[in-house]
Amino acid sequence: GEEITCKKVLIATGFNWELLNKDDLCERFISYSIVTEPIKNFTWHKKALIHDVVKPYHYLRLLTDNRIIFGGEDTKYKGKPINSKKEKKKYEKLEKDLFELFPNIKGTQIDHKFCGAFGTTNNNMGLIGTSTINNDILLFISCGANGIINAMSGIDIIINILNGKRHPLSHIFDPKNTQKK
Repeated sequence: GEEITCKKVLIATGFNWELLNKDDLCERFISYSIVTEPIKNFTWHKKALIHDVVKPYHYLRLLTDNRIIFGGEDTKYKGKPINSKKEKKKYEKLEKDLFELFPNIKGTQIDHKFCGAFGTTNNNMGLIGTSTINNDILLFISCGANGIINAMSGIDIIINILNGKRHPLSHIFDPKNTQKK
């Protein structure tokens, strides 16, 4: 029976904002990852993030305790529960590819396997700005591969919108400009 009155609504809820926006502004995927046990005497230059550009892509990170996180093998997310057979195949493929990249660690135990959905826009930037259906609904959805950059820029963009100003980067994140083509 209570009522809330406001001038603007800010939606910053991850990927659950679809109910309030009629357009499909991002494409969803499932990404798969494996994590090894700690590996003694193993490293690469400055423990840099390694990311290839093949499709499906892969990435590697070396954690401080010398575990490798190896992931990628993305599949399109169709709004249904993750298929356990497909999930198993993806983990097996990641394990095979990891040991082909680093044959000297073959036999290292895989301690963890996980997957999750993520979304990306046509320009791989977040959705930050006014909704495509109502100018009083603001979106702050940090999807894409640039989450930290999206979030930092998004704060300033939203503040500018609320103060009736235009931010110089707002066109990059504008939900009206990031729709799938």
